[in-house]
Amino acid sequence: MDDFITSLTGKLSIGARILLGPEAPDFQASMKRWSNLDVSVPYTIVQPAEERDIVATVQGAIQAGIPFVSASGGHSSWSTIGQEGIVIDLSSVRGGKLMKELQTPLHPHKWFTGT
Repeated sequence: MDDFITSLTGKLSIGARILLGPEAPDFQASMKRWSNLDVSVPYTIVQPAEERDIVATVQGAIQAGIPFVSASGGHSSWSTIGQEGIVIDLSSVRGGKLMKELQTPLHPHKWFTGT
């Protein structure tokens, strides 16, 4: 996992953030959900700033065999994952983003992101 994080760090835009564990600033704030039912604590949380950050994170995780989930509003019970995986925090995705921009890189792998 550490090799993946190191590799990913070099691929993300300057505005993207990687929150490494519960001690990292803003980690707990990013974990806030509408419901804490079955909530798990991930190894890390990636907060993309641009589309390319999402693409790099998803492609890198798939290549490394690291499980991941996306989270936006914290309403889905599928937006949580344990220590073996990462959360891609899409809460910064606002109006004006086209779902196609988010879905296209995921489709070949039969992955999707919630709306």
